[in-house]
This record gives sequence, C-alpha cells and structure tokens, in this order.
Amino acid sequence: MSFVYCKTCDWEQDDFWHEGYTPFLPNWASFYGDLTLQIANGEKWIRMNTRSAEEMNRYCREMGLPGIKSRPILEDEKLVINGELVLVNGNPENPGNSWRSEVDIKDYLSYLLRRKALRIDNMHWMNRDEWVADPNRWICPICKAKDIHED
Repeated sequence: MSFVYCKTCDWEQDDFWHEGYTPFLPNWASFYGDLTLQIANGEKWIRMNTRSAEEMNRYCREMGLPGIKSRPILEDEKLVINGELVLVNGNPENPGNSWRSEVDIKDYLSYLLRRKALRIDNMHWMNRDEWVADPNRWICPICKAKDIHED
C-alpha cells in the first residue's frame, strides 16, 4: 500500500486501491446501513468523543463542508456514585478518551460520505498500475511541478 504526494504544493492522494484496500471500511455497507436505519427509526444523536467531533468540524472547515451539530451529554445521563462520576453512558470514565458529546447523526452520515467522495475525487491514479504506466507520473496534477514522491 502506498500513496503519492507533491512536495511543492502539498497535494496528496489516498493510497492506491488494490484487492486488499479501498477507502471504504471492510464492512462499509452494514456500517452506513446501520446509520441510515438509526435515522429511519427516529434517532437524532450519536455518542462521540468530544475530540473526534472537534476534529471532524476542523476537517469540514478546511474542506469547505458544512459543520456537524453537536451537544454535550446531559448531566442526568451520567452515573454518579458517592458524589463521583464513575461511568459516562456505560463507558468507564477516562479523561483522555471519554464520551462527552453527541453529534447529529444525519450530519455525521453526510460528513462521512462527503469525505469519502472528496478522497475519491482527489485520486489522480486509482491503482499503482495506472501510476506506473503514466509517463508523466512525476509531474503533479495540480501545480505541474516535477515533484511527485511515492511513500
């Protein structure tokens, strides 16, 4: 698995596709199907690590995508024993990785699909064979500099 990038303009594309890799999860159909089923069943929010929600919104801003609505988890959803927070929605409290936010499930699904579409749109060579066969493979498709590298 490798990808190519330009050192002049910072363009890069996703890893070359092959039998063992595409940008979709191995279980992508069931994953996206589960999200759409949750929406169909009237669910509005999905639990998410706050840091993950912030990263998604940063990525949305950089790519010009709509942001993702989020909200903090309500206090009455937290389990407190002897005055101490023990569990947050069934997950052991871990300051470095706790589930403290919920994001709009429709926004989340839209974000995932748009991000996949952008990765696919940005592919200049879909697989390694295409890249090797291109006599201009060292020339950046964006800035035209002869500064393409393979990693």
